[in-house]
Amino acid sequence: MFATLIALIQKYILRRWLPFLIILVLAVYAFVDVAGDVWLQEGFEWDVPIMQIIHSFSTPALDNFFIFVTHTASPWLIIPFIAVCLWLWYQKQIYRMILLIVSVLGNGLINAILKAIFERPRPDVFEPLLSESSYSFPSGHTMAAVAFYGVVAVFLWQDKQRLAAVISGVWVMLVALSRVYIGVHYPSDVFASFALGVAWVALILLNDQRRAAREGAMKTKMDNKVD
Repeated sequence: MFATLIALIQKYILRRWLPFLIILVLAVYAFVDVAGDVWLQEGFEWDVPIMQIIHSFSTPALDNFFIFVTHTASPWLIIPFIAVCLWLWYQKQIYRMILLIVSVLGNGLINAILKAIFERPRPDVFEPLLSESSYSFPSGHTMAAVAFYGVVAVFLWQDKQRLAAVISGVWVMLVALSRVYIGVHYPSDVFASFALGVAWVALILLNDQRRAAREGAMKTKMDNKVD
């Protein structure tokens, strides 16, 4: 009995829960650290220089590319979101579909609340490629990218679709970069938003691991009874 308990701890807590717990704690810390300075309106010395460096590489081709990338995490995200949900439903992966829905919708609610709280103005370092009327902190596009493409990347990785998972994960980074490139967010907005998005996704996936651990424990118990 004791050996079985140790095996369960090693298999489900240390191997599955611990990574998500570590990611959750680090991501929350990173967000709170930046958010505190934003709230105090202290500013970040590295925001403007980074924006200027990124802007120095701008070309018409890159402009079009990053505008396209940023639109993939705009309200147009509803198209791939619905498509993936329908695919998961067709594949009878209902729990995954629910996790994705909670991830995306919960993320949107969190972002709307935080924007209303912080009310950080948009940057005016250079003329932005797109016009945005909402507040700057946190970046809704970056959080949406993590909530959707990030979760899809995890699902793909779990299914051993490594290349597709990496592409989905890289797309999150491209969306984050696009927000700075087109001039509508400070790098600090994007960094904090990425951290918050990761924390939210880690919390959701941690719950998924708890479910998997519970099912694994029940299966092990049933196997022991059969033996």
